[in-house]
Amino acid sequence: MLKINPKFKDLIPPLSPEEFCLLEQSIRTQGCRDAIITWRGAIIDGHNRYAICTKHNIGYKVKETRFPSHKAAMLWIVENQLGRRNLSDAARIELAMRKAANRKDIADYARLSETTVQKYIKIKKVADPALLQRLWKGEEKISTAYHIVSRKVFKVNDTPDRAKCIEYNLNKIEEVYRRALECANIGQGDVVGLEKALQPHVMFFVTRQRKRFS
Repeated sequence: MLKINPKFKDLIPPLSPEEFCLLEQSIRTQGCRDAIITWRGAIIDGHNRYAICTKHNIGYKVKETRFPSHKAAMLWIVENQLGRRNLSDAARIELAMRKAANRKDIADYARLSETTVQKYIKIKKVADPALLQRLWKGEEKISTAYHIVSRKVFKVNDTPDRAKCIEYNLNKIEEVYRRALECANIGQGDVVGLEKALQPHVMFFVTRQRKRFS
């Protein structure tokens, strides 16, 4: 019997019920094709495969790996998960935060923009567990959750100071500008023209106001 280390298992974003059912069906019909990877007898990759194989008495292969320390094994888990494509942006950021402390490095590891990372960090400070769960599962976008959280913050704050209000509105301007470029139902050449026409005015205003209230 293989060991389950909770610290290792908690590093791995859980599968959705649908994903788990698909994996279970695949293993029951085709067998467990990928080896379960372990370190000192503890699983570091393949917790779901192990659970399914144990439940249905299906054979599996084990590949034991070597790492110099517990921390090195945890970093390998993080890197291995970040290499997968089915992770939500929130899950990627959570994993990247295990490797790095500053926003730029987190963004680099997660392969996302610093703005997205910043929004997620703000969301995590005030969001309820249900919203965070939807983010981790990919059921909610970070940009959408950020606006949900922002509205809640300003509703409960009866007298927000002017600097915070302006910062909030600047973020809204940037978001609207980005969405206009993404969603405009016109040709690519016109999108480029729209960007060139709007960018100097919007960016000048944003930069000037942030300097005033920084």
